[in-house]
Amino acid sequence: MIKTAYVLGGDYLANADYTSKYVDLGYNRISYSPTLYQLTNYNNNNRWSNNFNNTLSDMVYLKGKLDRKNIHLHPMVSFNSVEKLIYYDTEVMPTQSPNSIQFLTVGLIGKVNWKSIYFEDHIKYTKITGADIWRVPEIFNQARVYLYGPLFKKALLLQMGFDFTWKSSYYANAYAPGAHTYYLSDKSNSFNYVDAYLVTDAYINAQIKRALIFLKLTHVNMNLPAPGYVITPYYTGMPRSFEFGVKWLFYD
Repeated sequence: MIKTAYVLGGDYLANADYTSKYVDLGYNRISYSPTLYQLTNYNNNNRWSNNFNNTLSDMVYLKGKLDRKNIHLHPMVSFNSVEKLIYYDTEVMPTQSPNSIQFLTVGLIGKVNWKSIYFEDHIKYTKITGADIWRVPEIFNQARVYLYGPLFKKALLLQMGFDFTWKSSYYANAYAPGAHTYYLSDKSNSFNYVDAYLVTDAYINAQIKRALIFLKLTHVNMNLPAPGYVITPYYTGMPRSFEFGVKWLFYD
């Protein structure tokens, strides 16, 4: 199937994809204009006036599908090439790169269950080449293990388990509050290097007729062994905390 969408200003999105029982294959091409903020800004902190071209992105992807009764495995690979990418440099100034940047991503989405025990995992590896203006961790992994099923003659539907989020070390983008944007961090400053860290959350979701109840303890592993983590330079992640909520539908 081939789809194309246009908007004013020369922006467009073109998409071609093929879907079958065992594989998804696709190609996307996007051309999009710079934002008004990237073009012109005048305030006490930053001032600029730019004349940028459209950013052009081409991506091709392949996704496999292996679905059985209790096993679902979806391996995937994608390649993306971006030209004339606009980013904020180490001085928090918008800049358009004259060089292209390439992303190669390989990943796997899996789900396995045995009776009422479920395990889900989404892991991906990203390799970036070309201009050093886009930084993400090479390895990113989100997993969860939980119990799910009805109790008390199906009067209660319960899900309880753990969520795990891990990413490898990398030079993360810094944040400029005055500009309300992330910008390219300076690699000469070792503090901009964000260490790998695992965040574990425990949760309980329950449904009783039309009432939905959730309980969540975030960052269970705080102080085991590290006291915390940094999500971006000078900004720490959420400490251990407790959340709860109720959603009750009073109609059928």
